[in-house]
Amino acid sequence: MKNQMKNQNEIRVVVINPETQTIQEQFISAENALQSYYDIIGNGCELVTSIFSFPSECGNFENSMMCDDEILLRPHHIKSGFRFGNYTFVNAALWVGCDSEGNVASTTVDIDQIKDMVSWLNQEKALEYQEYATGTSPMIIHFES
Repeated sequence: MKNQMKNQNEIRVVVINPETQTIQEQFISAENALQSYYDIIGNGCELVTSIFSFPSECGNFENSMMCDDEILLRPHHIKSGFRFGNYTFVNAALWVGCDSEGNVASTTVDIDQIKDMVSWLNQEKALEYQEYATGTSPMIIHFES
């Protein structure tokens, strides 16, 4: 990590911001992590969901990408987006960590690895994706007992 945390209550997150086309680390309070997620993602975010999870190199932490769970229902808040590998997202997202007890922790995700997987979408392309995604039926998976 390039910067060191100011105190033990702070955690490192990595923010993917398509509006500024930047990927950078920030430090947030572990006590107010959820509100910080909302503030960082912005554009009316009031509910987040974990999209991807990766184990860390040390095996003790899990890294998850958090994004706005309801953004596709609010097209007036969509300003831009990004593709992460083969997946499309609108608005900002952030990587956070989780310790072995399930508590929020600093992410161990490497910014350079993320940069290699991200491409940016302008507002027009992000809105095209929103229209496509909201017009597609959800997948229902049924498990027989």
